Amino acid sequence: MAEARNKLVCGADSIFKDPSKAAAFAASLKSARFSDEAIQKLPNLEKYRGQRVSIAAVGMEVNGLAKCDELLFLVSMPSDPDPLAYGHYFATALTDMSTDPVTIGTTTEIHEYAFDVRLSCAVRVKATSKAEAIKLLDRIQGNSANLGSWPNGEPILAEVSTDESNPYCFEIDGESAER
Repeated sequence: MAEARNKLVCGADSIFKDPSKAAAFAASLKSARFSDEAIQKLPNLEKYRGQRVSIAAVGMEVNGLAKCDELLFLVSMPSDPDPLAYGHYFATALTDMSTDPVTIGTTTEIHEYAFDVRLSCAVRVKATSKAEAIKLLDRIQGNSANLGSWPNGEPILAEVSTDESNPYCFEIDGESAER
């Protein structure tokens, strides 16, 4: 298997089309640049020309243009303040792939930010009775819930608390509770 350490590789290298080796090889890669061809085909990438982007290998997919299996990467642009500045790109869209991570300014320190927000939501509980369902509802107090994932792959976690002393049950088995 080709060694990635301390050398730049091109996403067009044949190893990225080899299902038996591609993912293991790509797992060590941390950054790349968009290829000129990718920028030509996707003009919205122009602002990232020459810029290093963060990459993570996500698996083999069929590349419709190349008509072959090819490694797909999750790409994020850490210099862009837009949290949606990410996307999935086939290996051939990338060049100068390296084990070196992208550094932002003088630090690569990541912080966790907590926001106190008010959400309106319905909590669905499966139970044998309404009383049991309310007991289960009470048990979620202070627990964390996974709400999916952010574009960069990090999980969206929410600490759940309820302030309802008498929760209103509006639905049972998908039917209105007011029967």
